[in-house]
Amino acid sequence: MARMSLVAVAGLAAALSLVASCSTLAEMVASGDPVESRPYDLPREVVWEESLRGVKESYRLARSNAADGTFESEWKTNLSPFGGLGFRRRVEGEIVEREGAYVVSLRVRVEKNSNPDAPLDARRAEWERADDDTTEAALVLRRIDSVLGRLERGVPR
Repeated sequence: MARMSLVAVAGLAAALSLVASCSTLAEMVASGDPVESRPYDLPREVVWEESLRGVKESYRLARSNAADGTFESEWKTNLSPFGGLGFRRRVEGEIVEREGAYVVSLRVRVEKNSNPDAPLDARRAEWERADDDTTEAALVLRRIDSVLGRLERGVPR
């Protein structure tokens, strides 16, 4: 149990280092900007495939378009017995070329269930937009970076 807690803390710390371009996580949330990886000096197809693989570790893909480099997951729903605490998240991503390298740009969209009468009934949920989950986006990027970073250094997957 303690080992899992240490792994979770280490993972979160590594993920938050990806968003270091803003001075605080609150600034990133307020900016509405997507969370971006560092540039990868790898072929676009490799960045594309490994990005999809990293997202699929936690989310099911709803659509992907290799030609324009965009993808989107299905909603991942977490209901709560307490009104206003249920939510759902969806990953939206894009592979962007910058100065001959490729950057993975992610948003994790969040909607909260505002139905106080049936908070555990997904069919009756009343979804309202909430702030993007930048921490979750950074964690997904960290999973992607763990593979792309190794590939960039010539270490096999």
